[in-house]
Amino acid sequence: MAEPPVGTHRILHLSDPHLTAAGTDEDGVDAAAALDRILYDVRFVPGIDAVVVSGDIADDGSAGGCAGVLDRVGAFARERGVPHIYCTGNHDARDTFAAVFGTGHRGPDGRDTGEAAGPERAAVSHVSGLRIITLDSLVPGKVHG
Repeated sequence: MAEPPVGTHRILHLSDPHLTAAGTDEDGVDAAAALDRILYDVRFVPGIDAVVVSGDIADDGSAGGCAGVLDRVGAFARERGVPHIYCTGNHDARDTFAAVFGTGHRGPDGRDTGEAAGPERAAVSHVSGLRIITLDSLVPGKVHG
């Protein structure tokens, strides 16, 4: 696979990993193994500037589910020296998300690098000349948001 043209950006976008503290969901789906396979398959994609995980990180809203995603995606991002950014989805729990991810914006070394962007639970990072903003529209206990 060729390097992206100069002036372009390559973002690895992952969505809905749905990990659980138990490892599998109520239907026996092993979301951790699925995430591991995805990260394995994209390991040779060149020129990734950042990894963004957009919501439904923990199917059960658990710290264990969140930590499982952070461990896997964080290791992938560290190996490439790129930031990794997370935001909530309707399956996530805001307090648990904040306890595990902080702002959700992590630098290549795994440290929280996000800047709070106002009172509406938004955060921002600057990556390779891009401004990446995450907005938490979670409505606890509801599927919309």
